[in-house]
Amino acid sequence: MYPNLEHIIAYYLGVNVGYSEDEAVTRIRDSLSQNSSLAISYRNELSTALAETEFSWKDTFSRYEAFDADTEEEARSYAREFLWDTVLNG
Repeated sequence: MYPNLEHIIAYYLGVNVGYSEDEAVTRIRDSLSQNSSLAISYRNELSTALAETEFSWKDTFSRYEAFDADTEEEARSYAREFLWDTVLNG
């Protein structure tokens, strides 16, 4: 549904990758700065997914073992705070 966004979650936030949040932020920002089309797609997909009430952040984070949220609201809040506020605007 959101291939670039899911790529970022899987390859930088997944527990099997082993990055701390600070390391993940640095690596995601580096990746986005080196590939402008990825950066544009990531921003667009993230914006759309955050606005889409049917998209399950909890399921997405769970699928990639990236963040263990108890509720959909907690997962959505983490996505907004970490993936948007910290990664894009931090």
